[in-house]
Amino acid sequence: MSDDAPPGLGPRGEIALAYWQGLRRGRHLPARTDIDPAEIPKLLPGTILVDVLRDPLDFRYRLVGTAIVETYGEELTGRFVDELFTPARRALAMRHYALAFGSARPIAARNRYTNVRGAELIASRILLPLSEDGVNVSMLLIGQTCAYAVPGREGLRRDTVLTEDQVEFLDAGALTPVG
Repeated sequence: MSDDAPPGLGPRGEIALAYWQGLRRGRHLPARTDIDPAEIPKLLPGTILVDVLRDPLDFRYRLVGTAIVETYGEELTGRFVDELFTPARRALAMRHYALAFGSARPIAARNRYTNVRGAELIASRILLPLSEDGVNVSMLLIGQTCAYAVPGREGLRRDTVLTEDQVEFLDAGALTPVG
């Protein structure tokens, strides 16, 4: 992992961020059409594409990777955030998506949640804005990994503690915690 990567972003998050930065090619934001799935096969199971709808602001899952569907315990593709989650989980997702949309900046987010099967997880996400015109955000590219939040379960170190939502901006190599 690079020295300037945020804690919890992990190797897949770093790859996703580097890929997104490479797609920019001098523009503020890359487009969805710049993405070539053949270039990122190892990221695809944990990838989500979210359509941004305006007036009112809403988010719809266009594509959801197989690892995400398995972790959540249900298919999300084609559905809206407000039809899937509990009020607290919905507010958190809307906060993260609206932050990436409104700032047009990449963010890392890490939080604890319970899936539909009752398993408590820690999700680490990287949210990368995409734009059809290079300026206005029209979609989010999200890379996500999850680990069980119960110490000793697969994928989580015993010393992992997460008591609140953590969000950071990731642009220009500088990390800016979001309050």
